[in-house]
Amino acid sequence: MRWGDKRPAYALHVAEILRLFPDAQFVHLVRDGRDCAASLLRMPWWHRGFDEAVAIWAQVVDTTRTYARELGPDSWYQLRFEDLVADPESQLRGVCGFLGEETPPGRPSRTASPGLAVPARKTWHRRTHGALDTSRAGAWTTRLTPDQIRLREAVSGERLTSYGYELAGTVRPDPAELLRYRRVEVLRRAAHAKRRTLDRLARVREPGPVACRPVTG
Repeated sequence: MRWGDKRPAYALHVAEILRLFPDAQFVHLVRDGRDCAASLLRMPWWHRGFDEAVAIWAQVVDTTRTYARELGPDSWYQLRFEDLVADPESQLRGVCGFLGEETPPGRPSRTASPGLAVPARKTWHRRTHGALDTSRAGAWTTRLTPDQIRLREAVSGERLTSYGYELAGTVRPDPAELLRYRRVEVLRRAAHAKRRTLDRLARVREPGPVACRPVTG
C-alpha cells in the first residue's frame, strides 16, 4: 500500500523526511512565483506581507534545486502546476510512471477524497472540490500591482525563467523597495539556518536507538 502527504513546508524539510523514510519519493509541483505570492496575499491566515511571500518562494526554489540534484530522478520528480491543469492526463501519467504505479484508465476524474481530506473550515481550499481551473494560471497579471510585479521579477527573474515562465519585462523597482525585500529575505533564511543548527545539536544529544520488542499475539 502506498500513502502520501502534501504540505508546502515539506520542501524545506526533505532531509528530515528522508531520515524517517529513507526510500521516500518526492513529487515537486512548481508554480509561477508571481501566482504563489498573489495567492498567499488572499489567504485569511497570511499576515506577513508581500515581501515575505516572495522570499518564501525564492527560498523553496533554491532549496529544492539542491535536493533535485542530490536525489536524482529515482527519488525526485518535478512538474509545473500550469502544465498539470492544462493537460492532467499526460502529467499524471508521468507521475504514476515515476512512482511505479499503474496509470488509471481514461481521463482523471474527481472523487470524494477532497470532501474527506479537506475540512469545511478551510475555505481557501474550496477549489479542491471542483474541476481543474486553468484560469488560475497567470492570475498574477490582474492580482498584483505593477510595483509588486517589478519587485517579484527583479529578485527572482532567473528563477522564474529557469522554469519556463516569461517575464513581464518591467523596469527595476525602487532601490528602497529592493533593500526592504533583501532584509526580509536575509532574516528569513537566517531563522531557517538557526532552526537547522538547533536540530543538528538536538540529534547529537539524542540517546541511541530505543530498545524495542515486536508485539505478538
